[in-house]
Amino acid sequence: MDNEEIPNLQSFEEDETHNDRSYRPRLVGLSRASDTFITSSSVTSEVTFEHKKDSTETVCSNGGTIDYFTRLQWSPDGTTILLNTATNGLNTYVLPPDLLDPAPSKPYHNLEPYNTHGLPEPTHATIIHPSYSLSTPETCLYLTSPCNLPIRLLSPFAKGILASYPLVNTTTEAWIAPHSLLFAPLNVNIFFAGADGLIASFDLQRDGQGPVTTIYTRKGRKRKTGIAAILAANDQMDGAPNVRGIVSAMAINTNGVLAVGTFTGKLGLLDVNKGLSPLITECFLPEETRNGITSVHFHPSPSYSNYLLAASRLSTSMHLFDIRNPASPLSILKDRPAITQQRLSVDFTENGAVWAGGTDGVVKVWEGIGMHEGEVQAAWGWDAHEDVVGGVGVHPGGAGVVASCSGSRRYGLLRSNTRGDRPEGKDVEDSEGSDTDTVSSEAVSANSTSSLSSVSSSTGSETIPESSLKVWVL
Repeated sequence: MDNEEIPNLQSFEEDETHNDRSYRPRLVGLSRASDTFITSSSVTSEVTFEHKKDSTETVCSNGGTIDYFTRLQWSPDGTTILLNTATNGLNTYVLPPDLLDPAPSKPYHNLEPYNTHGLPEPTHATIIHPSYSLSTPETCLYLTSPCNLPIRLLSPFAKGILASYPLVNTTTEAWIAPHSLLFAPLNVNIFFAGADGLIASFDLQRDGQGPVTTIYTRKGRKRKTGIAAILAANDQMDGAPNVRGIVSAMAINTNGVLAVGTFTGKLGLLDVNKGLSPLITECFLPEETRNGITSVHFHPSPSYSNYLLAASRLSTSMHLFDIRNPASPLSILKDRPAITQQRLSVDFTENGAVWAGGTDGVVKVWEGIGMHEGEVQAAWGWDAHEDVVGGVGVHPGGAGVVASCSGSRRYGLLRSNTRGDRPEGKDVEDSEGSDTDTVSSEAVSANSTSSLSSVSSSTGSETIPESSLKVWVL
């Protein structure tokens, strides 16, 4: 799907109908986790599924946990969506050229993964190479960080591992699995990996080699190794901010300022232009939201690159900072239900809009980011899913196409494996299924996470809310 096929963003902004909550984007693509992971023959994960004969139920072998989608990413050329799954899978969806114009006989495309990589361990972080272009297969690469294993370089056109990059604890010789990955903007062969109390930079072309540079983000540890050790003589870490915890999220702006968020709720800034210099300052989040940062984003527009957005878990707000005044947030984006330990992703578009989902299954949009101070309410949104929206991403060519995925962990429940097309909207309920095939509407009320989890386990016939990938056109 070429960028020129995307509807013009300006014409969409001039249409005021989207400010009404009754407005609903048109669904043009759908993939359900129950169909994808049961029927896919390309999965090489150690997790197996057992489909009961003469039954609509499918049991997962990994202690009863049913698979679901957790995060999604668009490729830079807008042709591919990469999905993470709860059972350690990485699904690559190559979107059809006629995505915006489904066949008259069907309201939307049934999307199937082009390729699926199964990993032996849970994946902490995944990132697509910034040069990814479907027309040039050798650029179709992405990095992933499985637990207790080296970082892996994979491709949707290759089954095996193309390269690996070990990050090892020099004391215990144990593998360190980064919780965040980020490519350098000026050199696509360099990427950063954030782990517990450290950030390491790697050269993509040095297969099997350790980090080129390592900097520790908290005091009381060995400061630096490699190239960054040159700066150690100045003892620049003394008096610098002390950002403890696992580096869970990273972002970099056009000026080379690297933002680092941790699971302890710390948010620090580094200067990449000085070779990963020590932390230069810290942005201070309100005490009640310091439950762990799950994503950070700089404003994509170079004119507003000083604006930094931070989203936290177990919070109903997101915080926007002007890094020139990091003592307090410039504005607070309210009404985003994220009272969950699950990592819910956020997308920040160049026109100053923030797109995010919540535990209520609603995708919301905050507009004019950086133009307002204080509390900012969502401008509009729509009921996209019947479960937690774990991932939202806007097509790189503009805000005309949006992808979202849903799913959350459930225990002791079985997923429905009923096939067949489902209508648009709250379309994930099986229109032909009996009471034993679907959850009642009361059980999946989208008011909160607790309501999504309130299905009683005493009847023996319940299923969990849907997990799906949906592609919408505005």
